[in-house]
Amino acid sequence: MRDLSLVLGTVLCAATVGGALLGTVWTPYDPLQPEVAPVNSAPSLVHPFGADWFGRDLFSRVLAAMPVGLRVAVLGTALGGLFGVILGATSGFFRGILGEALGSLINLLLSFPPVLLALLLVTVLGPGEGSVIFAIGLFNLPYFGRLSRASFLELKGRAFVEAARACGAGPLRIIFVHILPNALGPLLVQGTSSLAFALLSEAALSYLGLGTQPPYPSLGRMLKEAQQYFIYSPWTAIFPGLALMVTVLGFNLLGDGLGARLDPRLRRLRSP
Repeated sequence: MRDLSLVLGTVLCAATVGGALLGTVWTPYDPLQPEVAPVNSAPSLVHPFGADWFGRDLFSRVLAAMPVGLRVAVLGTALGGLFGVILGATSGFFRGILGEALGSLINLLLSFPPVLLALLLVTVLGPGEGSVIFAIGLFNLPYFGRLSRASFLELKGRAFVEAARACGAGPLRIIFVHILPNALGPLLVQGTSSLAFALLSEAALSYLGLGTQPPYPSLGRMLKEAQQYFIYSPWTAIFPGLALMVTVLGFNLLGDGLGARLDPRLRRLRSP
C-alpha cells in the first residue's frame, strides 16, 4: 500500500470496470430513448448528469458507452499482445534468418505512426467495432513484439535456461516454462499502458465517425456531438470527458505502479 500510483490506479480501474459491467446489465433509463427528460436539462437528482439535446439521460448513456470502449480496447490490446509476443519471442529465441526477418518486420511496423495507421485501416475496412479492434491490435503488435524480443534476447543466455537445455528441455518448454514467465512483468506493464492508449484511440476514431456507429453511445462520439451545444449545456461534454479521463488515468497509474512494484531495483530502493 506504500505505492500511491498502484493504489489509485487499482481503485480507478476497479471503479471504471465496475461501471462498465453495470452498464451492460442495467441503466437508470434507456440510453437510446429520447425525451425521457427535458431537452438539455441541467444535472439534477433525477438525472445526475443532465440530459442531451434529444432529452436522453446522460448518466445512462455514459454507463452504456463505457463497456463499448473497454471491450474494444481490451480485445484490440489482447490481439496485438498475443501476436506481438509470438513474433517477438520467435525472433528473440531463434537465431539466423528467421529471427532477423521477424525483428526487421517489428521495426518496420514501428515506423508507421499508430494513429495514421489506425485511420488508414478503419477507412479501408469500413467503420465499426471490428475494424477498430483490428486497427488497435495492429498498432499495438510491434510494441509488444519489441519488448518480448528484448526480454527473450536477454533471458535466453541466463544460467537457468542453459541448465534447462542441458537437462534435455526442448525449445517449446524453454520458451513457455522458463523464459516467458520471467518476461511477464514488463509485458503486463506494457499491457496496461496499451489499454490506456487503446481507449483514447477508440474515442478518437469514434469522434471522427469511424468507430461505434449511432445510435449506440460512445464517449468519443458523445464529445463530438456535444460541441455545438457546449455553450448552452456544457454538461453534455463534461461528463463523457470526465469518464474517459478517469478511465485512462486509472490504467496509466496502474501501469506506473506495476512497473515500480515489479522492478526489483526500485523495490530494493523502497524497502525500509
